[in-house]
Amino acid sequence: MSEVVRDPNGVFLCPRCGRPVTYKGRGRRPVWCSARCRVEASIERRGNRMMGIEPKVVTIVPPRQRITEWEQNERQRIQATLTEDAVAAMVADHPFLLVRTLERLRMSAQSNTEAQRRVTARRLTETAHAIAPDTPVLADSDAWPLNLDAPGL
Repeated sequence: MSEVVRDPNGVFLCPRCGRPVTYKGRGRRPVWCSARCRVEASIERRGNRMMGIEPKVVTIVPPRQRITEWEQNERQRIQATLTEDAVAAMVADHPFLLVRTLERLRMSAQSNTEAQRRVTARRLTETAHAIAPDTPVLADSDAWPLNLDAPGL
């Protein structure tokens, strides 16, 4: 599959013959330079389907949506190197990341079951107590439902 990147100035090359495709300013932007190229490409695709040949697929991509090969490789490299332990270490080392993670946890907890929310709340309470032992620990009856909007929390 090949990609044709649409030039922001409105001119790009026909995927069939390579001539410039112009946009006259009205309606949908054309893919083909002429009706002849459009019809020939259609006939070619139909013939390929009948013969069992894989058709050549052309994707028209606006410049802002296109990801370069370097970006794709970099994203794959980052995903391969970021293990759960590495991410947990980064979050633990940076308080801002920890706050953002807790905010996301708070939003996603709404879709969890009550049992999952209780386990999460209990683990957060244990962790808070391990960090600051003087922090009062609420009894189980007071711990849930936990009102995170209450003053002092």
